[in-house]
Amino acid sequence: MNHITTEEKFITVPGGSVFSKTWSPTSAQYDIPIVLLHDSLGCVALWRDFPEQLATYLHRPVIAYDRLGFGKSTARQALPSANFVTEEAELYFPAIKQGLELEQYILLGHSVGGGMSVEIAAHDPDCIAIITEAAQAFVEERTAAGIRDAKAMFERPGQLDRLAKYHGDKTEWVLHAWTDVWLSDQFSTWSLEQSIGKIKQPLLAIHGEKDEYGSQAFPEFLTQKSSGPSRMVLLEDCGHVPHREKLDLVLLYISNFLQRNRLMINHAEKIKALYDMSAPTYSEAIKRTDYSAPSWLLKNCGPVIKQSNLKILDIGCANGLNIQNLAELNPTIQAVGLDISAGMVAATEQTGLYQAVHCHNLDDGLSMFDDGSFDCTIALGCLEFMNDLDFCLAEVARVCASNGILFASFQEFEEGEKFSPRQSYSSDVIHFGYLVEEIEQKLESAGFKLNKLERKTGYTGGYPCPYIYVIAQKR
Repeated sequence: MNHITTEEKFITVPGGSVFSKTWSPTSAQYDIPIVLLHDSLGCVALWRDFPEQLATYLHRPVIAYDRLGFGKSTARQALPSANFVTEEAELYFPAIKQGLELEQYILLGHSVGGGMSVEIAAHDPDCIAIITEAAQAFVEERTAAGIRDAKAMFERPGQLDRLAKYHGDKTEWVLHAWTDVWLSDQFSTWSLEQSIGKIKQPLLAIHGEKDEYGSQAFPEFLTQKSSGPSRMVLLEDCGHVPHREKLDLVLLYISNFLQRNRLMINHAEKIKALYDMSAPTYSEAIKRTDYSAPSWLLKNCGPVIKQSNLKILDIGCANGLNIQNLAELNPTIQAVGLDISAGMVAATEQTGLYQAVHCHNLDDGLSMFDDGSFDCTIALGCLEFMNDLDFCLAEVARVCASNGILFASFQEFEEGEKFSPRQSYSSDVIHFGYLVEEIEQKLESAGFKLNKLERKTGYTGGYPCPYIYVIAQKR
């Protein structure tokens, strides 16, 4: 079971100290933490169980802190200036980063915390991704109207008591820090315009369509003006707190975003261990799960396999089954194998059909081979494990001869479909799925012309796994 441990500490910043709390899974798979930035009335405690849920779901540490003047942090006397969003990035966060000993990190900001996350990322390249939730990007009338309504509500007897549970003697200051500053003339022209264009990191903007403090113009602004890869998610029937109102969807979209941008990736050692363990029974597993790649290759290899002394690179060669099948059709083939698993390499060598077999991770490139070394490359059942598919395909193209043929498979991802997620698992090893359009673009960028694309069930181990098989030719 993945238990969560917590750590609390105070960090010295200009003007006092801020309180922070870290949630760490005992079996975390990723070291890079997510840092949460709270909203205008928020604090660490008001995130409730979301940090623990996030840490568990994403297998990585999550950190939250109370901004100066909020929660358990030092009180402030003067209200924040109209430049307080930028000041968080320039004045306070560098000290917090140092106090937490952060190297690379991911930011997740709710409401004004989303604006702060953009400002921080614009100032610090160590932020490698940004997630905004219900973030404002400028001041629109809907924002001001929502704040005026909230201000009137808090003037009623007893309404401040809810906030006092979290902010104590600082409660009045917290309220005025929000309402007075946001409704001031000086703040009316505030915008993230100067910072958003500097954002080259991946950005996910989550917004509720019924958000009382901002329209979908905010996430549109963020995603359209960002200079990096970005995605907007508009949640139906959702207001200003998506992580409370639509928790399951928020977790899913964040996970998919991190996977899509290679921030949740496989670990080579886990893949090696999985296939070393599977090597003795791999042939039986292929039959049991009705793995379709070998039969698909035999069906589609006709024109290529007839070539005399055909030089083949078999990536993810496993136990050598594909070359055993092809050698029956053409005994003159000259095969070289590559697999990350020493157990599989040993099984491949026992076939006696390969000129050489390399125990090697494709993510590390193919520097052992010269340009144009192979007439044909087979990459079936392995590309879903690659951390940088673009690099891997470019390396495959490099070692392919002119007009060389690639037989490859990709695990399919269809958004919203139950049986084709962005990620699936063998044990705790992640398989990464791709859209058809992504595969086409990646092949084109690597230097391949797509000759054939076929969608099939790859295997039925646990559930029907959707695969995309392609035949491509080096241009």
